[in-house]
Amino acid sequence: MLQLCAEDTAVKLTVIKDKNKSVNVNSDEWEAALSLNDRNQIEKTGQNIKLILLNDPQLKKVRFDRFTKQDITDCPDFCNERDNRIDDESIGKIAIYIENVYGLQLSQPRIIDMLKTTSKERGFNPVHEFIQSATWDNVERIDTVVIRYLGADDTPLTRMQTRKWMVGAVARAFSPGCKFDHILTFTGPQGVGKSTFLNIIAGNWFSDSFSFAHDDKSKIEDITGAWIVEISELNGMKRAHDAEAAKAFLSRVRDDVRPAYARKSESIPRSNVFAATTNETEFLQSCNGNRRWWVIPIRGTGEVQEWIDALKSEVPQLWAEAYHYYTAGETLFLPPELESEANRRQAEYTTAAGDELLDEIEAFLNRPVPKAYFSWPLGKRAQWQKWAIDPSSFIDDEYRQIGTEPLTIVSPKMIKCELPNDAIRASFRYSAQYINSLMEHIPGWERSEREKVPGMHPDYCGADGRVKRPWIRTEIPKTYLSPTLDFDCKDSPF
Repeated sequence: MLQLCAEDTAVKLTVIKDKNKSVNVNSDEWEAALSLNDRNQIEKTGQNIKLILLNDPQLKKVRFDRFTKQDITDCPDFCNERDNRIDDESIGKIAIYIENVYGLQLSQPRIIDMLKTTSKERGFNPVHEFIQSATWDNVERIDTVVIRYLGADDTPLTRMQTRKWMVGAVARAFSPGCKFDHILTFTGPQGVGKSTFLNIIAGNWFSDSFSFAHDDKSKIEDITGAWIVEISELNGMKRAHDAEAAKAFLSRVRDDVRPAYARKSESIPRSNVFAATTNETEFLQSCNGNRRWWVIPIRGTGEVQEWIDALKSEVPQLWAEAYHYYTAGETLFLPPELESEANRRQAEYTTAAGDELLDEIEAFLNRPVPKAYFSWPLGKRAQWQKWAIDPSSFIDDEYRQIGTEPLTIVSPKMIKCELPNDAIRASFRYSAQYINSLMEHIPGWERSEREKVPGMHPDYCGADGRVKRPWIRTEIPKTYLSPTLDFDCKDSPF
C-alpha cells in the first residue's frame, strides 16, 4: 500500500509540500517527478538531486559564469562573506538547505559533482551581456574617447590604436584565445585618470593587481576572472630580462588553470586584454617585443571627478560600437603606415634611446674606413678609429689612411671591439643583447634575416666562420665610393 501511495502524484506533492512548509518553498509540478521510498521520503538518487538543483526556486539561482569559469549565486542565503561565488562556505549552506527542505543528507563532494552539470545548464556570460547591453546608435565615439577624457593628441594613430584595442577586447570576450596581444599604454602625469578610465570602461571585470614581478602561477591568478587587466606603472619590467619574460607571457593565448573544485588543470583560452599606465618617459626595454605596446601620451583634461559620470553614461554605447565593428569583421592590427609611426613612438619611450654611447655608435657606423681596413688586425682597426677622430693619437704610419669605404656589415662584438670609446668595453652593461637594442634606434641598418652570415673577421665569427644575424646597412650614403663589401661579403678577406 505504501508503495502505491508513493507512486500517487497527489500524495507525493502533499508529502513534499508538507516537508517544505517550514521554509516557505513554493512547490511546483516538477516535484511530482521526484521518487520516494517506502517511508514517503525523497530518495537520494542522482535524478532526484538533479531535479532539485534545477528546479528549486532558491537552488536554481546557482548559475555557471562562463567568463570567470565559476559557479555564482543570486540567492543571499548561499553567498559567502566576500561575494556571490560558490565556495566551501556556500556548499555547506546548500547542504543544510537541502537537508532541511528535502530531508536529504548530501556530502559536499556529491553536491559539487552535481552542480558541475546543473549550473552549466543555466550558464551565462556576464561580459557578453555587458557588451550587448545597448544597441549602437551609429554615433562614432571610440576613436576619440581617450582624446576627450584623457587629453591625448588627436592623431590618426591615437584614434586607430584606441579603436583596435577596444575591438580586440570584444574579440577576446567572444572568441577567447584569439590572437591579440597589444597593450594600450597610457603615459602621462599622475592624477589625470589613467587607471580610473580603464576601471570604468571595464565594468565589473577590471584588475589592477597584475605584476610581471609575480611568479607565473600568481600572474595567471591575477588575470583570471578579469576582462581588462591593468599593468600599473609597468610593475616588474625594469630590466631587459624582465621584458623578454613579459613578451613570452603576453604572447600566450591559453593558460593552464584549475577551475574551482576541479580535480585537474585545464587549458583555458584567454578572454582578457591588457592595458598599462605609467608616468615615466623611458619605460620600454630594448627588445623585439615592443611592437605590442601601443603607447598613447596623455596630458589630462582637468579634474577627474568632472568627467567620471559622463564616461560612465557613455560606456554602453562605446562597447556597442566596438561590438558592431567586431561583428562586421574589423581587423585587429594597424595599417602599415600607422604601424611604422607606432614603432617610432615606441622608440621614443625605450630606455636605450637615451644611452650616452648611441650617438658615438652611429658616428662609428657612418665613418668611412680605408679600403684595406677589412684585412687589418683588430688592434690596428681600433687604433685607426681613435686616430680618425683624434689625429694626435698614436698609429703606425702605414695605417694613416683616409677612409673611403662605408661599413656595410657589423656585429655587436665588432662594435664593442672597435668603437673608439673605452667606456663600451669597461661596462658590463654593453652586452651583445644591449648593443643589438641600441642598433634598433639607428636608421639605415637592419638585422640580417639569415641565421649565419660569412665575411667578417674570424674573431667575430663562430667555429663555422660565420656570424649569427649581423646588422646589414640598408642604405649607402651617396657621398661614399662604391662599397667594398656587399651583403654577402664576397670580397671579404675572410
